[in-house]
Amino acid sequence: MEGLQASRGSVGKEAPKNTFRSMTIKEVANLKNLVNAYELIKSNPGNMTPGVEPETLDGINKAFLLKVQAELLAGKFNFPAARRVEIPKPGKPGETRPLTIASPRVVVVQKAMLLIMEPHFESMFMNTSHGFRPKRGTQTAMLQVEAQFQSAHYIVEADFSKAFYSISHSKLMELIARHVKDEKLLRLIRSGLKAG
Repeated sequence: MEGLQASRGSVGKEAPKNTFRSMTIKEVANLKNLVNAYELIKSNPGNMTPGVEPETLDGINKAFLLKVQAELLAGKFNFPAARRVEIPKPGKPGETRPLTIASPRVVVVQKAMLLIMEPHFESMFMNTSHGFRPKRGTQTAMLQVEAQFQSAHYIVEADFSKAFYSISHSKLMELIARHVKDEKLLRLIRSGLKAG
């Protein structure tokens, strides 16, 4: 996007351990943060897949981001329902799992939220947690198991069926509200949870 370069890392830097502050909608809606979010997702081919609406990331410009910014600051941005599809489970013939496909333009807002919220919440996770965390995953989990459990003969892999759908949204929001005091941001998070 011409004329909209944000310096990477200028927004959403990692917070020092145990430095807790309340996050705000102003941080999420900051134009530099929205541009940074767009820049980080624009090259992902999956973001050219339409969600419920036919729009993709094509044609996003400063006017679009300013409109999103205004909606966020006014507390009027709502996540639309995402498109759900069933995809095959790898290595499990005949079994599927649900995949939620959000509109790529909505993904810009999700990424903007992540850039502000992740550094804060990331510092609270235990070192033994590897799922869906930056620079962590199956490989880092296996390395930790190999390093700490050299005498183990078996490892049990568990797949929690429909884990996301069984999480109590009200309990999750209660936990998030301990760190997010901004009502507009809390409403935005609730809207994202309802959309899927």
